[in-house]
Amino acid sequence: MNPPVLAQASEMHDTNVEAAAALGVSAGGFAKACKRHGIESPAERKKRIYREKRASWMLGPLRRMRALLSRTERVIQSAEWDEHQEIKWADERSRT
Repeated sequence: MNPPVLAQASEMHDTNVEAAAALGVSAGGFAKACKRHGIESPAERKKRIYREKRASWMLGPLRRMRALLSRTERVIQSAEWDEHQEIKWADERSRT
């Protein structure tokens, strides 16, 4: 098959089955020809788009988790500092 024809059919159609039917070949043959010539088939395009969307969906929860962890660390450090101050003040009171 001619690579420009494969590329055009791949861009025009939403599925490998539709593109293969337009060219008069089997869906598997169309997918193999696309892979052989380095052309993104409709199925591969859908997978890529899904991966990209999933990656962007995951950024929100990761940012929230990082923010929560940093707040938690600040609270723990603050509590440790307060505990240290209380011990220091208790020592000062006991000396006087």
